[in-house]
Amino acid sequence: MKLSHIAALVLVGWALISPPMVDTGVGVQVDIGAPVSEWNIVGKGFATVRNCEQFRAQESRDRVRVCLNTTCTIMRDVPIPSPIAERRAVSRCTPDDDPRLAK
Repeated sequence: MKLSHIAALVLVGWALISPPMVDTGVGVQVDIGAPVSEWNIVGKGFATVRNCEQFRAQESRDRVRVCLNTTCTIMRDVPIPSPIAERRAVSRCTPDDDPRLAK
């Protein structure tokens, strides 16, 4: 491999992208079939695909802390509601110089 090719690979960062949500009239749904140009950039500037995938995995495990009474003295961690969790589960890492990414 030529030195210029190696340098180009080193300069590539990684972006975490997720599909758009669409209103179906009866709720919100993940549009996994949308072109990549319509996907949202969730995170950008990861040095390696591994860093991006680690962040994606952490995002997928996130939970929301909710109040169980009016004074919030009783709290519980609950999974993120379905459409958001599904969106995070289908997110993916891609080179941040991918020309299909929205600018």
